[in-house]
Amino acid sequence: MQEKAERTHKVHLNSGRYISAIESIVENPEWAFIYAPGAGSNIEDPFALSAAEKLAVHGIALIRFQFPFSERGSKSPDAEAVLLESWESIVNAFNDAAPRIVIGGRSLGGRIASSLIAKGQIVDALALFAYPLHPPGSPDRKRTEHFNTISIPTFFCSGTKDAFGSPAELESASSIITGSSLNLLEGADHGFRAGKLRAQAEVWEEAIGLFIAWLKQLSI
Repeated sequence: MQEKAERTHKVHLNSGRYISAIESIVENPEWAFIYAPGAGSNIEDPFALSAAEKLAVHGIALIRFQFPFSERGSKSPDAEAVLLESWESIVNAFNDAAPRIVIGGRSLGGRIASSLIAKGQIVDALALFAYPLHPPGSPDRKRTEHFNTISIPTFFCSGTKDAFGSPAELESASSIITGSSLNLLEGADHGFRAGKLRAQAEVWEEAIGLFIAWLKQLSI
């Protein structure tokens, strides 16, 4: 009988709350990618589901989770301290899921992961999909003040039409982190949609393919 492709976990926080996590089952993975979705999604994030299948083919496990506000069914994100506690608890719970750990996610999920790294969390790499450099229309409200304390390999992947950060802004911001990799998805917006230019599934495939190639390069 074939083993289930996924395993569900409940991870308890110091505050007494718990959060759900789903681990894709990969035999002897070299990497585990711990992923948090954006503010408008949850543990069933479609991009993460697509990524899990493609990553597994390359021996990379994906562990996706959701924040407490998603557990409650709320659309309003928790305070940053709660989001950071969630990330820290998840990393501690899965730090032995593979020899090498990369953490990150989409938008809010990746932003909080980057803040955790800046505060000293030890992992091997950071992946930021659709990083929200600033609120749309407010380019002066940059969310990069912590970038100069990040010193691990960092993967950026955003659309060229992302209202949360233009290609030029992303290039400038990513350059703060030594050795970071900036990857741009032509015509895609913050949700990795490219309108009539190409199907969303194609954009997702490109983003995931770039990420896999980057991880393999780190493995050399």
